[in-house]
Amino acid sequence: MSAPAQARLGWSLKDCQQRYGQDTLTSNRAYPEIHVFHTNDIEIHIVFRNETATLVTYLKTIAKKGFDQDEIDSILDKNADGGEWGSPQAFTDQGTKYTLSFATKRGEWVERAEYDQTGDNAGMLTIQTKAEYYFGKQLHNIDGV
Repeated sequence: MSAPAQARLGWSLKDCQQRYGQDTLTSNRAYPEIHVFHTNDIEIHIVFRNETATLVTYLKTIAKKGFDQDEIDSILDKNADGGEWGSPQAFTDQGTKYTLSFATKRGEWVERAEYDQTGDNAGMLTIQTKAEYYFGKQLHNIDGV
């Protein structure tokens, strides 16, 4: 197992650049500015709000190779920010298999992680703050993104 990426929620762009070097920019309909970093065999996409990482997506660059459970657990632990991750729950939606995990603090969920096992985003692990999740949900309801 390669060492998992260390980028995490709450980091600044400067923190990420010091750790991984220069980033490149990309975008999509929901996020006009996504910073992309590469480390070992992992590509990291980060969205910043108020200069703080609020959404981090990890993707192995090795063709058709996803993360194993130990790697997922390690990445989640580094993103817990004092919270505790619950057991992953498995789901299937339109043929895509994925798991959801939630980190809680004082009985309330504060972070959400989704790992897609199959489908268009197979092998992708996305971790986001609760506020970012609701921002995306609201954007989807308004714009259909």
